Amino acid sequence: MNSRRKSYSLPVLISRVLSGKISQLNFLILLGVAASLAMLYIGFHVYSYSLSEGISDCSKRRTFLREKKIWLLADYNKLTAPAKIIPEVEKMGMRQGSSVNISELTLYRNNDLFKSGEEDPAKISSLTERKNILFGNMEN
Repeated sequence: MNSRRKSYSLPVLISRVLSGKISQLNFLILLGVAASLAMLYIGFHVYSYSLSEGISDCSKRRTFLREKKIWLLADYNKLTAPAKIIPEVEKMGMRQGSSVNISELTLYRNNDLFKSGEEDPAKISSLTERKNILFGNMEN
């Protein structure tokens, strides 16, 4: 087994080429295959390193963007806080609206409007404002 390993070593191959036991063309082909494998290994190593660096950069950017999102959301919440908006709105002369829950807002059809041929039959209504019509003409 040990003699077999020695027969494939580089000095043994060179001595066989020089002695003529292996043709020079075969040696060049063998050398080309070995060089190609070495270049392929180096190329894959460089590619995997650059891929790893790209992943690391994207991870750092993702972390930065998440932190930036938190800061932006905090700024947004400060800007849209009622304590900030109400004084600005009062300066414009607006007043506070009703306390109707927006989830109660529905669209309904008045069948009489369809029969009369009016152009805008869809109206917006609130359940709290139209208590007399509970199920009749309302459709969601």
